[in-house]
Amino acid sequence: MRIGVIGAGAMGGLFGGSLALAGHDVVLIEVSPVTIAAVRAEGLRLTRHGVRHVLKLPIGPASDFSGVCDLLIVFTKGMHTRSAVQAAAHLVGPQTWALTVQNGLGNPE
Repeated sequence: MRIGVIGAGAMGGLFGGSLALAGHDVVLIEVSPVTIAAVRAEGLRLTRHGVRHVLKLPIGPASDFSGVCDLLIVFTKGMHTRSAVQAAAHLVGPQTWALTVQNGLGNPE
């Protein structure tokens, strides 16, 4: 399954890394240049069940990616949801599922 994780912060990284370890094709969609540079240089570091993993996952702004995702998971802050989803619209096909795993105020809107 091809999965796009929109927002590669702590939760997006955890879920994206876990899904990659489970064998899925994961891309991390992120706008922070600092986060993008760190993950590209050092990999995504994830410790699961006492085992440390360093994952070299593709990461960048939505415009860096093409092709349809089977699933898009949104982890952005509420105020960034609209722009993040609009930026990733080209990754959505007729069979794409979307899942929001957000907390905080303003997300239902």
